[in-house]
Amino acid sequence: SFDFASVTELAAHNTDPNTIYAATRRGVKVTNDGGQTWQPGLVTAAEFLDVEVAIDGSVYASTANGIFYSVDGSPGSFTQMTSAAIAFGGGAGRIEIALSPSDVNYIYAVFSNQGGLVRYKGIYRSIDKGETWELILPGWSGTTPPAYNIFNEQANYAMSIAVDPQNKNRIIIGGLDLWEFEYGVGIEPISYWATWEASDYYVHADHHEILFDESTPGRIYFGHDGGVSRSDDNG
Repeated sequence: SFDFASVTELAAHNTDPNTIYAATRRGVKVTNDGGQTWQPGLVTAAEFLDVEVAIDGSVYASTANGIFYSVDGSPGSFTQMTSAAIAFGGGAGRIEIALSPSDVNYIYAVFSNQGGLVRYKGIYRSIDKGETWELILPGWSGTTPPAYNIFNEQANYAMSIAVDPQNKNRIIIGGLDLWEFEYGVGIEPISYWATWEASDYYVHADHHEILFDESTPGRIYFGHDGGVSRSDDNG
């Protein structure tokens, strides 16, 4: 159907593999039978861009201008918990969410602006399950990029973020290349696309997904324009 003409993210429940959430152009869809049938978890005219399931079974989903929350992901239970204008200081072109697999209170959100040159506007962190937010990595200031120009003015296209299951203060961010950030330590690049492909640091450009393998510490998968890459030493 038209509702499924654009699916930007899928997220599976962490204990029930038959329960899956889809972020679509017409809201959040949910299936409890492995995709045989779908129900509207949240009906809206806004296009949803991300959906994530927390370790307690709660569900977070984002549009360009806010984050929605459901305590259990059941149909009709989603409410808007965060406005980009209020929490992040302006409207957004895209918001991506990352939830800590070790602490349900830790949430990260990266967002970009709307229209024109699509610029990264900042990464925020909440340690109280989204009640309050702290800017931890500022974005562009006017026409000046930060020293860590992660997204190279294409944040609405290639934007990914994930939290280390072993360290809730460490995240990996994917844009043109991959970067790691640890709260209180700093940020540094961990891949480079414009280098010899046999290099240990080469990963294809434009990152869309980062998945830590929670059953194998140190193993991470990266989905990008060139396919899928894997690291076995934590990036």
